[in-house]
Amino acid sequence: MSSDRPVICFTGDGGLWYHLSELETAARFGINAIIVLNNNSLNQMTREYERYPGEEDLWHFSKVNFSKIAENMGCFSARVTEPKKIRESLEEALESGRPALVEVISDIKAIAPSPWWR
Repeated sequence: MSSDRPVICFTGDGGLWYHLSELETAARFGINAIIVLNNNSLNQMTREYERYPGEEDLWHFSKVNFSKIAENMGCFSARVTEPKKIRESLEEALESGRPALVEVISDIKAIAPSPWWR
């Protein structure tokens, strides 16, 4: 049940931890691409955890190479440490014709604005 159109999921490493098994599903069903920003944290929760100073272990993760996990599951994988390589890696992932994970290493201090009204 594969599609001719690639499916791109843009998520963080925290989101991937929740759904890591989806890499296997992508490999099994031929879904083309998954992209992960890896900053070793669940940064979307940073503002919530500010109430607990010194408790970074609530939202910091150990360093994991997700591209190696994807490779072990039979997916195309790339690990990007330089922003100028993102496009090239994404193109390679899409051209591979295989399920893929492009892991982009990002800065833990780079926090997106909150999408919720307070």
